[in-house]
Amino acid sequence: MEIINEFFVFLRNNNILSTIIATVMSTHVTELTNSIADDLILPIIYRDGDGDGKADIKKLENYKLSLYGFKIKIGKFFVVLLKVLVIFVILFIVKKYLFLKETPNYGGFKSKSN
Repeated sequence: MEIINEFFVFLRNNNILSTIIATVMSTHVTELTNSIADDLILPIIYRDGDGDGKADIKKLENYKLSLYGFKIKIGKFFVVLLKVLVIFVILFIVKKYLFLKETPNYGGFKSKSN
């Protein structure tokens, strides 16, 4: 039964439980982030401003660039990039205003007053 004892020592020494907890938490944070994107942000991005029944951004999303016989879905790339940038800005704002802390002094030196 030495192998079983060594296995439990391995689990304890390598913080396996902490890794499992972090993985479960990460899964749920991903789910929350997807919900923010799909349920809060995308309805704004995919709005129908001209009343034709289609999302205005679909025109951009369906844009393809033909280059040497290849069809590059550049429109879809820009839509995904837009979504990611909007999510990053929202996360930045949430972090900045919900988790207020003293702003760190990046790269500079604090001067001492005489």
